[in-house]
Amino acid sequence: MRKYAAVPLGLLVAALCFGAVADAAGIITPIKVSASVSPKFIGAAPYTWVTSGTIRFNPVYCPPGTTNPAYCTTITAKQACSGGKLSLKVHIGRDPLLADANTTVKSTTGKASSKCTYSIKTKIPKADFTSTSHYVLGQRGQRVYVRFRVKFLGTSVLNAKSARTQYVKAVLTEP
Repeated sequence: MRKYAAVPLGLLVAALCFGAVADAAGIITPIKVSASVSPKFIGAAPYTWVTSGTIRFNPVYCPPGTTNPAYCTTITAKQACSGGKLSLKVHIGRDPLLADANTTVKSTTGKASSKCTYSIKTKIPKADFTSTSHYVLGQRGQRVYVRFRVKFLGTSVLNAKSARTQYVKAVLTEP
């Protein structure tokens, strides 16, 4: 008699898990959150970059401990990424000629699309890249690294995950 009672109980557990996919607070960890910043080098103002990327995840969700594929469900990109937000922090590297050296100059957020892609445009004022003193052309420190950190903040289906940090170069302007 117990063998027959286990089948309806298993179906009940599976039905609860299917409903939980949309209601749980992040049950799937993304495989990868990618980030790409363009352009890689800016020679003069305006200092405008576009950070874009994708969120990759396994589209098949099986509850923990499940080996039977009948209890698994598929998740679309729209279900996984809709309403998702991303955090972007822009940090200027160390440079003795910069007043804002080694600081975060911009923090912003963006939205993930229903196709699990994103694009965030960032404009940083020229004043953040103005040197505190004059420099000789070609002098070390004339160029500075700018670091972009992207983090997917998660949705009701996907957990939060950070992308790999991206670096670009920018040329300083004289005072």
